[in-house]
Amino acid sequence: METIHLIKENFTKHITNFNNKELINFKNSHFNNVLNFGLPQRGNKKYLNFEFIKYLSNENINLKSNNNYILDVEEIFKCDVPDLNVFTIFTINGFYYKNNNLRHLQNEGVIIKTISNEQQLQDYVSNSSNNNDFLSDLVDSFFNEIILIHIPKGIKLSKPLQIINLIYEYYSIQSYIKFILLNESEEENDIILCNHSIGDNVYIFGININVILKANSKINIYQMQNINDKTFHFVNSFVNQEYNSKLKIVSVTLRSGIFRNNTEISLNNQLAESKIYGLWLTDKEQITEYHTNIEHNSPNTSSLQLFKSILDNKATGIYSGKIVVKKNSQKVTAYQSNKNLLISKEAKIKSLPHLEIYADDVKCSHGSATGKLDDDALFYLISRGIPHKEACILLMEAFSSEIVNKVDIESLKNSLQHLVNKRLRGELEYCHRCNICKTDQ
Repeated sequence: METIHLIKENFTKHITNFNNKELINFKNSHFNNVLNFGLPQRGNKKYLNFEFIKYLSNENINLKSNNNYILDVEEIFKCDVPDLNVFTIFTINGFYYKNNNLRHLQNEGVIIKTISNEQQLQDYVSNSSNNNDFLSDLVDSFFNEIILIHIPKGIKLSKPLQIINLIYEYYSIQSYIKFILLNESEEENDIILCNHSIGDNVYIFGININVILKANSKINIYQMQNINDKTFHFVNSFVNQEYNSKLKIVSVTLRSGIFRNNTEISLNNQLAESKIYGLWLTDKEQITEYHTNIEHNSPNTSSLQLFKSILDNKATGIYSGKIVVKKNSQKVTAYQSNKNLLISKEAKIKSLPHLEIYADDVKCSHGSATGKLDDDALFYLISRGIPHKEACILLMEAFSSEIVNKVDIESLKNSLQHLVNKRLRGELEYCHRCNICKTDQ
């Protein structure tokens, strides 16, 4: 069956699960974009890899339209997800987990709710629109629920908020979910997003995150992906920043069959600041992509990007980073850097940093470097009695630590470093403490 025809057939079934007029109109609008723009074609600058289309063409990957599992979250939480002192909420297969305990978060003043069937949906959605893009429109057509996270002005969480997004079924499924994060607080708060697959089935797992940062607000977002080798997983983040808002994102991808991370940030008023860091570890025939687009729409704004990758075997990595400084956006500072380690001769990386500057009083730079492990450093370690394999791992750990060290939460930083080290040693194929994963092996 033709891919677009299959997607259309799935949407016809999916939309019957909804009865809210505003929601149906919203979904129909984005699905019309999917039909009008069609599948990404070569020459589309947003897409440099097309392997994911084979997943969308697979008639055996069923669209998940209900969630009947009552899982023991304590068992899931032990699955290589950092054991932190956090507030935790779960989503399962694109649905808000019905047994989430929100009492403590509500006491802190944070509002978390699904807005799929509420009249104020249009108010939130209109403030968090996406740029037209095939995969983001796909999520906005097929999401099961929209989850609103609202941090009001003056709220300081006593501990970070961790959101664990799970995909789990005994057969192949596709699942989509949408988040809206509205942050009004001038206090610095932390959100941890963990995307995790359970079992070894083929999945499509899509997430849209719309972030609205009001004037003087601050937020740190830490993302971690650990998805099985058979899954196509993608995350689209759209950020709108107002006056003097501060954003930091640290994204670490440990494993996935095909993973695509797309981040688009609009710095819309003076003193808005964004810092984005990314690390991905890719081997076998895995494909990992990071795409960024930062627009400086106002003077006196700043951005910083640092992305690093380690690729082994026949892995493929793609980094496409774009900085746009609009006309009259003077006194802008924007820096972008991509560094890559190729461990094998068959590993490939495509690095495309890009600047578009339409103002003359700015400080902007971009750079890209790709190479292998340093021979002198390797020789030094081996000459000190360290075995060759261990010496290589130590150098890779040092290379990756620059990103991991950007995490400000000490316990999360230590846990991530531990997971990165396990990944480099090939020890992260399965969770070792999770009963569900043990039975699936």
